[in-house]
Amino acid sequence: MGTTKETFKHNLLELQGAKSMKEVASGADIPYRTYQNMVSGVIPRAEALEKLAKYYRIPVSNLFSDGNTPAPRPPTPEEILSYLRGALDNPGVFEALKIALSTYKPKK
Repeated sequence: MGTTKETFKHNLLELQGAKSMKEVASGADIPYRTYQNMVSGVIPRAEALEKLAKYYRIPVSNLFSDGNTPAPRPPTPEEILSYLRGALDNPGVFEALKIALSTYKPKK
């Protein structure tokens, strides 16, 4: 594929898919400008790489792999629980969940 930077850039764009750069940066909890630079081929500090790999649920090494980037792994039960706990701390999410559950009608 070429240089490490080219491979890195290619893999980021493949992983990003149809998401916007802002969505990915926000989801990975990294500054938007840092992600913009990454997509341009700038390799950031380890902390940003680790956050991005965690966001995509892949090892950091996959960001630099010149093979096929494997599909993200499914979240662990601990990650799901952590996400749900965080979501339930948000009153808006809790209210939406209550409404969804109150209007749910199982299929027969």
